[in-house]
Parts: sequence; structure tokens; C-alpha cells
Amino acid sequence: MGRRFMGDIEACCRTEAGYTVLDDVTSGKQGDLMPSFFLAETLKYVWLLGTPGAVDLRAVVFNTEAHPLRRTW
Repeated sequence: MGRRFMGDIEACCRTEAGYTVLDDVTSGKQGDLMPSFFLAETLKYVWLLGTPGAVDLRAVVFNTEAHPLRRTW
């Protein structure tokens, strides 16, 4: 699913300057902005899907914005 998700992002949202939103998913019409969370959250989750074991999930938890926090308990 992660590969499919990233492939669809590449095919539909990639631009010369980065990535953008879709104004209309039925036509594929691209918008003119890249939300700040895209790099910080979306790509981080895709990276985690593609690199199992890169983070020890017994020692780290992720908040809702995909920031890793060291477990202290």
C-alpha cells in the first residue's frame, strides 16, 4: 500500500518545484501549494513504511504530527 500511495503521489502531485495538492481528484487538476505538513508528516510515514526496523518502536513513540519522542516509561 505504501508503494502504491507514493507512486500515486509521484504520478499525480509531483511538479518541477516539489509537490502540490489536487484541486480536483476526478480530473487530476493540480493546485498551487504544498502544505507544510506534507514533508514533515506524510513523507515521514511513507519512509517508515519503507524502512522497517529503522526505528525501535519499543523505545520511540510518534505524536500525531509524526515527531518521534523517546519513551521515558
